[in-house]
Amino acid sequence: MKKDSFDWDDVNGEKIWTAENIQELGSDFLRLMLANMQHHPDVTVRIDRQVSGYQPMYQVTLAQGTRLLFSGTHDESAPNKILHLSEALSYQQVEDAYRMLEDEHKAQQSDLE
Repeated sequence: MKKDSFDWDDVNGEKIWTAENIQELGSDFLRLMLANMQHHPDVTVRIDRQVSGYQPMYQVTLAQGTRLLFSGTHDESAPNKILHLSEALSYQQVEDAYRMLEDEHKAQQSDLE
């Protein structure tokens, strides 16, 4: 079952974040996520499916295997809790989504001029 532009879990109605829809999180959120991924190509992120809002918790796995948990757009680490995480997304996938949003924003700005 599809709702809006998101993929949804048929059983629980949870949002499933993928490389194809993470731009829906917005450029500010993705910029912070990239910073929390330490701008490193070997880092991955998995986004919480349980939260239905646009600022879900997410887990960053650093190149050496350390896992960091972040709460939405808050810059501090989130308290430990069990998450229902998406598949791992690469730094490149997040960066591509962010750049797509920035390009769209620039195109809209030039249309206004």
